Amino acid sequence: MSFSHDALIFGPADVDLARSPLAGKVDAETYVLGAFNPGMTRLANGNLLLMVRVAEALRAPMTDQHINALRWFDGGYCLDAWPLDFVDTSDPRKFMMRGGGWKVMALTSLSWLLPVELTADGTRVEAVHYDKAVTPRASYQCYGVEDARISKVGDRYLMTTCSVSPERHSTTLYTSDNALDWRLEGIVLDHQNKDMLIFEGQIGEKYWAQTRPLGDLYFAYPPGSEWRAGPSINLASSPDALHWKPYDKPGIRPHAATMATARMGGGAPPIATPEGWLTLWHGVERRAWSGFTGPIGRSLIVTIPASSCGPAIIR
Repeated sequence: MSFSHDALIFGPADVDLARSPLAGKVDAETYVLGAFNPGMTRLANGNLLLMVRVAEALRAPMTDQHINALRWFDGGYCLDAWPLDFVDTSDPRKFMMRGGGWKVMALTSLSWLLPVELTADGTRVEAVHYDKAVTPRASYQCYGVEDARISKVGDRYLMTTCSVSPERHSTTLYTSDNALDWRLEGIVLDHQNKDMLIFEGQIGEKYWAQTRPLGDLYFAYPPGSEWRAGPSINLASSPDALHWKPYDKPGIRPHAATMATARMGGGAPPIATPEGWLTLWHGVERRAWSGFTGPIGRSLIVTIPASSCGPAIIR
């Protein structure tokens, strides 16, 4: 397949760490581990906006037989030192605590969101708004703000993010009138939920969203079922975009006939079509010899009539 324009628009080397929110606030050298997974929307001036997740990591995380983690604390940033014999450092993105009876981890980077404004056709960077960066502001974000998803409902922009901390791994909501000045509204989905996608339009006078609950334990379907136990993408509704009720019926579940559902996550907000809402999502295939492979794109139509209070068909 050929495209009229194929280029890397923005990458780690394009981030100016001198203008990072961590600049001058950490007594250690940092670098950009990744600039990725942006939320996207269109501004009033017609330009596109990317809310790029910048993962900023310590250049030398290990010192004196300890591994250090970056953490936001009371308006500033600090380093936490963990003894090497207490952790598993086999994954460069994170380290796992040994013992305890359950999975506990810390990150080798801290993420924040950088607004990158592109031309209307998305081929060139117009401006990088460091002064509008979204950074940790509460204890439930002390390990970072990740993975923006932006929807415009009426005249208001709604941005969901994943907030990471020892308190909970939750979904938080930001609102804005211009998609540049964001107001933190707080937690909207509790622990172990991320990649929340709000529909760009109300259905039955309610806001609707796809949610992504996580977990390590699932109950089995009966033998011979067309469904397979595992991660799923569910639906929820809200009268105000702040208070969400999960929809009683299942959403997008792992099907027994496909293996690309070891992990499932949402991509862009659902798109309204004459047939219903088109939703794009990604799945990850598990292979016994290599663990997880990369994501595999998927799509389906969620049929929700404009007058309906909930989904009628998912196919």
